[in-house]
Amino acid sequence: MARQGRTPLAAWIKRERVRLGWKSEELARHLREAGNQAEDATVRAWEAGRKPGDKPIAGLERHVGSNAPTN
Repeated sequence: MARQGRTPLAAWIKRERVRLGWKSEELARHLREAGNQAEDATVRAWEAGRKPGDKPIAGLERHVGSNAPTN
């Protein structure tokens, strides 16, 4: 299986998670507590280039306090 390339969205997710000092499992926990389905592996897949749905993106924006890139 070919690895997906790092997108601006993937880079934003990782950059914001690191800025907050969270591990991927901590970000997943915060998202689950807010009613989103997210596991540690889910966050890692997003950071590797898999695009999350609109609801998880909105949840991420609320948790990190910045807007996701649109491209």
